[in-house]
Amino acid sequence: MKELHLKPSNVFIVGVGRSGTKFLQSILCGHPELNISTETQFLSSALHNGFIKTANKIGDLKNDKNLITLVDKMFDNQIFGAFWKRKILKNKEEILQKFKDSDREFKTLFRIIIEEDMRQNNKTIAGEKTPSHLYHVDTLLKWFPQAKIIQIIRDPKKVLASEMHKGLKPDHPLKKGSRLYNLSLLVYVLINWNNSIKLDKKYKKKYPENYTSVRYEDLLQDHENTIREICNFLNIEFNANMLNPPVRGSSFSKVKNENKQEKKLQLPKFYISTINLSLGKKLKQYNYQT
Repeated sequence: MKELHLKPSNVFIVGVGRSGTKFLQSILCGHPELNISTETQFLSSALHNGFIKTANKIGDLKNDKNLITLVDKMFDNQIFGAFWKRKILKNKEEILQKFKDSDREFKTLFRIIIEEDMRQNNKTIAGEKTPSHLYHVDTLLKWFPQAKIIQIIRDPKKVLASEMHKGLKPDHPLKKGSRLYNLSLLVYVLINWNNSIKLDKKYKKKYPENYTSVRYEDLLQDHENTIREICNFLNIEFNANMLNPPVRGSSFSKVKNENKQEKKLQLPKFYISTINLSLGKKLKQYNYQT
């Protein structure tokens, strides 16, 4: 049995969007101890009104009136993120009171939020997945030094294909399916995937005990062994419920269908060539075809 004191205080999932973060979230939530909250956009978002951005616009949270305004926005879907849209938290007055009784620092508010979701699901280890928190790993580990962070990495050609097949990005100025729209997605994927690889190397060197990465393809092709490796990293016992979790709203619906669905994500040759030319060296380092 794993020793309790070796278990992480929290678990966070990060990565480029459409890389399988929701799939990994569902797998981890299949464990009886782990609760991975959906996207709070707490430390994000540059383009949208994430949690901290919203709070800063409101003003000093030491002021009760401002704190009440923030909590109102949390429960009225006025903060960007699936967590707020789905109205995950149930007890508004209890959350407000916990906020009031705290030091009102962002670190503390984040902990209160994900731990409340954890309690609602009768779990013991709180976590969260916001893909763009990839750029905030230093902050997460400063706030939660005993946390573990997993980045999921996927072939950028499949990332782009998934982006093209999904619904229109929020507030995107271009028409979905147009050449300019697809080119904007190509640039987005090239920049973010390249950054994700640079950060993967940086974090592995800087936080060898707290950070790891997993390839999405390994979760598909060597499902159980990859999950067992993740459990070893997290210092938790493997649980068979993690093998075939429900996957709601992600790229795929069931684990057994994922390889079949993955093959359907095809790109025109121009996009494949551009990605291979731009990212060829890094693709080879992560065992992706060029």
